[in-house]
Amino acid sequence: MADSTPHTPGGDQLDRALLAAFIPLLRETVIPSTIIAHLMALLPLDEVDKILADERSSGPAVAMQRLLGVLQECRQPGWFQALLDALENSRYEHIRDIIKGRQSACDMAFFRRLLAVCAPNLQRIVAVDMLPHLCCLTDDDKVLVRNEARNHGNSRAVVTLLDRVTRREPGWFQQFVSGLRQTGFDDIAEQLEDLSSVPEEVYFPEEPFAEVSGVVTGEAAVPTGDGGGYQSCPEPGFPEETAPRSPEKSAPEPSSPEESAPEPSSPEDTAPWKVALSQLGSQLISMSGRMGVTVGQVCMFGRTIHYSTRGAFSHGL
Repeated sequence: MADSTPHTPGGDQLDRALLAAFIPLLRETVIPSTIIAHLMALLPLDEVDKILADERSSGPAVAMQRLLGVLQECRQPGWFQALLDALENSRYEHIRDIIKGRQSACDMAFFRRLLAVCAPNLQRIVAVDMLPHLCCLTDDDKVLVRNEARNHGNSRAVVTLLDRVTRREPGWFQQFVSGLRQTGFDDIAEQLEDLSSVPEEVYFPEEPFAEVSGVVTGEAAVPTGDGGGYQSCPEPGFPEETAPRSPEKSAPEPSSPEESAPEPSSPEDTAPWKVALSQLGSQLISMSGRMGVTVGQVCMFGRTIHYSTRGAFSHGL
């Protein structure tokens, strides 16, 4: 249970600096509609409408950014304590404790990444069957998962389940693994346990963690963007990057036969899927060296893969 000791004011500027330091964590974790009722006294009604509209149209992260921007401009006494209380009253006690310096966020981020690694395999689970085994979820979380399953199918419900469970207090990972075993997915549970037993730096050696999100249209569809959802694109538009050639440099001399690239060791090396993936990886590496975010799409096996990277390949594959 979270410590209910009130926040000790350190001055308005200090509170604003503290809020600014935790904006990334709050954007990643908190869903604005779950806390906004506790902050109504601090927010103009038109801003409340805009925040909720952003959450519906652009996702929780965009909406949370707007909410935090309004709070940063708030001049009412006690606004920071009101935010901490809102987090506690909305089942985000762990976020409140992190802000107050009583808990580390590292473990949550690591386990969240493990689920991202195993996301394709997790599409096999039945979302509503997991709900009785996840006491970390709120009643609203469970209602949302059931509604997604009923209205949009199990794949969409699984996406919502993974999104909601990873926002909850430490211990959600152990509950999730236990739920997998109790619903007959021991193989996925063992995979997650094996991955979690290996030091984090083996999987994620670079800091800060490079975020990657994407979507595959077709049977194996996964969410994209902060608010999830599914996208499709009938026309594969894979832009070809061409590096500018410096006029001062002369064209390289043709290589000798001895310096030519080796022949493929087997016919499989020239398989279309391998060539396409190689081209995709090469382009992402090239593009990420020149810009912070790259987006694009590639069509393979009749499916369009949309990708969006934020420095993910800046250190190589």
